[in-house]
Amino acid sequence: MPFRMTLLTRDAFRERVFARDRSRCVLCGNPGQDAHHILDRRLWPDGGYYLDNGATVCGPCHLRCERTEVTVEQVREAARIQTVRVPDYLHAEAVIDKWGNPYLPNGRRALGPLGFEDSVRRILQPVWHEFTSRVKPPRTLHLPWSPCADADDRFVRPQDLDWLRAREVVVLEKLDGENTTLGPEADYLHARSIDGYARHPSRSRMRARHASLWRDIPPEFRVCGENVDALHSVEYHDLCADDGTPDRFFVFSVWDRDQALGWDETALYARLLGLQPIPELYRGPFDEAILRGLTTQAALRGARRSGSQDPSEGYVVRPLGPFRLTDFPRAVLKCRVLGVTSPDHWTQHYTPNCVRGECEHR
Repeated sequence: MPFRMTLLTRDAFRERVFARDRSRCVLCGNPGQDAHHILDRRLWPDGGYYLDNGATVCGPCHLRCERTEVTVEQVREAARIQTVRVPDYLHAEAVIDKWGNPYLPNGRRALGPLGFEDSVRRILQPVWHEFTSRVKPPRTLHLPWSPCADADDRFVRPQDLDWLRAREVVVLEKLDGENTTLGPEADYLHARSIDGYARHPSRSRMRARHASLWRDIPPEFRVCGENVDALHSVEYHDLCADDGTPDRFFVFSVWDRDQALGWDETALYARLLGLQPIPELYRGPFDEAILRGLTTQAALRGARRSGSQDPSEGYVVRPLGPFRLTDFPRAVLKCRVLGVTSPDHWTQHYTPNCVRGECEHR
């Protein structure tokens, strides 16, 4: 279960942080001037006014923290903060800076939700040489009625559903594979871990496809999809797009810097690259009754245009139109219908899934 902390008002946040730190800067001991957000308040759906997300700092030390010359871990240690809380859509295991940008094992940084904001880039200008062009995708939160969420999964706040209720949405099939990003450089290809793309039989086709098309991807664009070449937990015998075209990689988003293209533009762009968009199950208003109705295998199979009878892990809801990376936590939500795991054995014992018309296992 996620750890619960008390959300404070802005004034109470300052008072409580100063009281805990005895009104002294936790970094240098000079008189405190500011109640510093250890993780920026824009990263939090609720503003992040938690006592353990604050530290008393003087003016010069505050600037050092904003520039990330002092790490969030150093601030927490100086303030003797024992509890580490991060927004639910950020990966808890990642080492991030104040602005949500994750550090890579080589010491450089990828871009997080605020990494494209002009104000943030101005603050980080002195350390901008540490950054790469890679973008860490946020964690996808579960819809409240997702029946097979794991113990460590996180759910969208009910009030945040209002953002999608005000929009036309598209429901896409959730496939059990490897989240993969294709970028506009020869080495810009990675899975969920953005620090490399290790050799594996299930990635050979992706390497070849990327090598043939990366020059056609515009600068600062990236194409994201699901590589279902290898069997993870769900066994596929009839992989195909809506029109029956067999494939093992399906595009679910295309990004221009920090903006996701609308779904129809995404599907068109995927096809122009010779790729298939992920199967679509529904489009229209955000209708909770319809979405709740898609929580059985029979309903999911019935919604497929291709007629495939493969099992389905579930579905993902996103806006039909474009949206910003900062809106991702409320714009892209999932419902898992099958209880699946991410076993290590799929990398150790490669078993390929089958595309339509080529299955030898039936």
